[in-house]
Amino acid sequence: MFPVTDGLPGALQIESSEESDQGKYECVATNSAGTRYSAPANLYVRGLPGAFLEEEPAVLCHQPGPCVGGQAEAALSPYRLLDQLLTLWCHTAWGCLKRDAALSAVSSMSPESFVSGVVRAHLRAHALRRVAPRFSIPPSSQEVMPGGSVNLTCVAVGAPMPYVKWMMGAEELTKEDEMPVGRNVLELSNVVRSANYTCVAISSLGMIEATAQVTVKALPKPPIDLVVTETTATSVTLTWDSGNSEPVSYYGIQYRPAGAEGPLQEVDGVATTRYSIGGLSPFSEYAFHVLAVNSIGRGPPSEAVRARTGEQAPSSPPRRVQARMLSASTMLVQWEPPEEPNGLVRGYRVYYTPDSRRPLSAWHKHNTDAGLLTTVGSLLPGITYSLRVLAFTAVGDGPPSPTIQVKTQQGVPAQPADFQADADSDTRPAPWGAASEEGHQ
Repeated sequence: MFPVTDGLPGALQIESSEESDQGKYECVATNSAGTRYSAPANLYVRGLPGAFLEEEPAVLCHQPGPCVGGQAEAALSPYRLLDQLLTLWCHTAWGCLKRDAALSAVSSMSPESFVSGVVRAHLRAHALRRVAPRFSIPPSSQEVMPGGSVNLTCVAVGAPMPYVKWMMGAEELTKEDEMPVGRNVLELSNVVRSANYTCVAISSLGMIEATAQVTVKALPKPPIDLVVTETTATSVTLTWDSGNSEPVSYYGIQYRPAGAEGPLQEVDGVATTRYSIGGLSPFSEYAFHVLAVNSIGRGPPSEAVRARTGEQAPSSPPRRVQARMLSASTMLVQWEPPEEPNGLVRGYRVYYTPDSRRPLSAWHKHNTDAGLLTTVGSLLPGITYSLRVLAFTAVGDGPPSPTIQVKTQQGVPAQPADFQADADSDTRPAPWGAASEEGHQ
């Protein structure tokens, strides 16, 4: 950027130009309302033409007049040499020097100094003129949102200056008759798909290429092929496929109990396509989703996959255990299922004992199915029993319920058996059998 001074409004002056000054220039006007750009102008920096030294003169003359050594027709005086230089310079649009001042300067130079300087200038110019094209500003890859716009800039230098064009695959994006020299800006708008764009610089000394990729960034697609590969009582292992051709930054996993309406739980920052989620409830069904995240944001979640965790032994006892005597030796026990069965309850165990100080393994045990009541018989009358109930699954037993106590009743005589009597007016003893074991004779 060259700031324009107040002394030269709208003018740019470059003195002692060099190869690095070569390129495209634009005038930029800026105020509080905005910025405007002028049409670009190309500046070419070229060396001295070399045609005038294709044949070395036989004699060099320092002053006008007869040449030293004769052969004046073949001699090349400094005046003629400078005259040819000025003519060539003017012809090549470098701007004509003041002829009189230049010719006057020659008179103070020796022929050797003059020719030596001309030869050095010629060789230097010849070397500058023979530079193969190279990129001073190669195109850089860009990312753009769908439907967005982007500019790709490509600048190449060389001597002669190369023409620059853009291509997309085999398609020419720059018209042959509109190829600029040195710098070409490709303006892309409404970009909807990713593509590679190639900048080509061409001169008589060769052709070079540089490719930039324009990537259309969008929210990632949902992952695919989500499956459950392993379950335990408290964990589920998931695997999936990315479902995206572009790289993703990481994945997120969302889950909650199946059928629940509460907020989703989430595991964030998953770097692989396989993950095990722990801390789940045993024998519970969950719904899982996976989503992908890139630099733009979070993509939509995948289709849900459901899985049920494995069984465990119940982690809580049966609730509201009650008992009452049906007879002197039989009691009825009732309960409700445990709050955390952790699986399919296969049945219950009723433990009872007249001595609660004994370990539970030494208590009497009565097994029953998955029903919620049972009867326990053959109890001794007039005894206080301690009673506990536990549930079990296919994996194992849960904890027993708190101890309750129930006291059996005293014996009540049962109805006599085999009672016989005659319809006779006389009074006599009537025989009968012994009462059952549940009563007393």
